[in-house]
Amino acid sequence: METNQFELVQRSITEILSESISETHQAIYSFNYENGQQPKAISFYVSAKAEPNDKLITGSYFAEIGQLDFKISKPIPNLGATIDHVTASCKTIVDGFEVE
Repeated sequence: METNQFELVQRSITEILSESISETHQAIYSFNYENGQQPKAISFYVSAKAEPNDKLITGSYFAEIGQLDFKISKPIPNLGATIDHVTASCKTIVDGFEVE
């Protein structure tokens, strides 16, 4: 999209991945990347499988510095293990990302 106000500088590709992280919960990961580069950040949320639109945890993983920021909107059992799992999954996404 180009208008008089905006000029397209670059295109990126969006990926959305889902992962079952327990019998009752799932994580959804979303990230953009440019051709030839790994994702710089991954947005995520955790929800109950029974209520996928009810986001219990939302956050971002910043790949360049390995930092995970998150917000809890509702209590979740085994919070520490869940956060550790999401962090490891984000690292796996970035480390396993093949730059074409």
